Amino acid sequence: GVNSMASPVYVQGKILVLLANGLTAVVEPGDTPAVVGRNRLPGDSLDYGASPAIDGGRIYIRSRTKLWCIGTKG
Repeated sequence: GVNSMASPVYVQGKILVLLANGLTAVVEPGDTPAVVGRNRLPGDSLDYGASPAIDGGRIYIRSRTKLWCIGTKG
């Protein structure tokens, strides 16, 4: 299986779980949590270990070689 070294983060009512291979699961919290989305950044099995950071409506995710900024323009 793929491990997660990053801490989950809560943003806009959802929980983001970043796995070491760059897969992010978007989880709707509640009595029965449900995965409502999945996103994948490029990389291999141990590229992502830092917890995502949230600032100004953007999510920052760091890999071993890149810093990704995900959000809307404006």
